[in-house]
Amino acid sequence: MSDAFEALLDRYLQAGRVCAQLRPSARKLVVDDAKLIDICEALEADIRALGAKPGFPVNVCVGSVAAHFTPLPGDGSVLNEGDLVKVDYGAMLDGCIVDTAISVNLSPLDAGIIRIAEECVGVGIGHMKAGIDVSKVGAAIQGRAEAAGYRVIANLTGHQISKFNLHAGGVIPNVARGHRGKVQANAIYAIEPFITYSHGAGVVVERAPALIYRLGRPRPMDRIEKELQSRIRDSFSTTPFAERWLNLTPDEKDAFRNMLDDGSVSGYPQLVEKNGVVVAQAEHTVAVLPDKVMVLTK
Repeated sequence: MSDAFEALLDRYLQAGRVCAQLRPSARKLVVDDAKLIDICEALEADIRALGAKPGFPVNVCVGSVAAHFTPLPGDGSVLNEGDLVKVDYGAMLDGCIVDTAISVNLSPLDAGIIRIAEECVGVGIGHMKAGIDVSKVGAAIQGRAEAAGYRVIANLTGHQISKFNLHAGGVIPNVARGHRGKVQANAIYAIEPFITYSHGAGVVVERAPALIYRLGRPRPMDRIEKELQSRIRDSFSTTPFAERWLNLTPDEKDAFRNMLDDGSVSGYPQLVEKNGVVVAQAEHTVAVLPDKVMVLTK
């Protein structure tokens, strides 16, 4: 293990323990008539109460929405009987981020697909080791899903994580083909299969509006925009954030819209299954060492 990685690993382990501790709480929040914004804010508050920061806004994605939904301020959306709900959250300590997700079914009809998603993340973790082709991990995940009669979402992947960077370049695919590269030693990865039913398209498409943001390219700005940009940078660095975290004044809301329009703030579009079929997700973060793999979020 490199000295630099060893120095960070303790923080990743601590952040992982925060996420693991909160998995039962996250599951209990998902009930009929629960407001999506209440789920997000309760889980984010719990992360802070345990001494970490949210690594990104909590995602609560319902049905065919696979990723990148978090409520705007004042959103009154609620869960309904029969929903399949993904809760994706992360904890950060000194820039060291871990990422995990669960799926909860509010209908017994979706128990099977959630079980397969959980089995697929386990299969993926079981194949992770330093030096292995990432395609072999993807093939194992895809094989487990298809053997059970389900489809994986081919254009969503797991991802390497580095300090203050949730998507650090390396990917862990959920399919056998389309990605090259090897799993690196002394590195952090999120293993993240998304599973849909056999009549799904097996791909996601983007949907507006984007609800999760990051700082983009610098642009000429007026005073309010410059002050808002400085506040965002000081609060979140390069990590994702939500509008509801900013407590914007009316003037700042206008400035924020301008910053989205000119690219000084960029967004992550919502990702939705192309055929409108429901999606289940399971996710854990692992540390890949030269001689072993540590699951950080269990």
